[in-house]
Amino acid sequence: MQYISRDHREVYLYEFASKTKKTVMQFDKRDGIISHMKMLGEQLFFVKNTRDLVRHDMKTHSSQLIGNTKDAVISTYVSHNKLREIDRLEDEKLGGGFGLPDDHEIDEESKGNTRFTLCCLDESENIYVVSGGSPANPKKANMISQSIKSLGNIPQELREKDLFGMGYPYYMSLYGNLVTFSTDYGVVLA
Repeated sequence: MQYISRDHREVYLYEFASKTKKTVMQFDKRDGIISHMKMLGEQLFFVKNTRDLVRHDMKTHSSQLIGNTKDAVISTYVSHNKLREIDRLEDEKLGGGFGLPDDHEIDEESKGNTRFTLCCLDESENIYVVSGGSPANPKKANMISQSIKSLGNIPQELREKDLFGMGYPYYMSLYGNLVTFSTDYGVVLA
């Protein structure tokens, strides 16, 4: 994203081979704060005004609000969240130890796939998972949220601490039913 002026911002896609750029979308001062932009296929995901989760389709040039968080978002991750066949086989060998659901799709080809799973953390120590984009209902998105400290595998000593108080850049990832994220005290796998 480039600030053209104080009140005008543009998002570009760069074609490195031809050394050209294409304007994908524009924002003005009415759009407020834009952050945490991620690209997945022909879709852009971003946070608007610190709490609104937005999906933008670059083909149709349309944007959709897919969720809201309780507090300011501090980290996001987006993927098709499809499993590799080798991971499915390893999970079966270990008796389902990874917690991968039987009906979870295997990644054969993600090109052109409109399905997405976005996860994010907010300053109130909540984790959100938004999924949607199925071929049957491409505009519908489902969101679940949970307090990090209420997760069963969080050690008691971490439950009593401010996990995101230092202001570091926090990172997260999602694979199958597993979410991992960094905190001021290390990495959590939930």
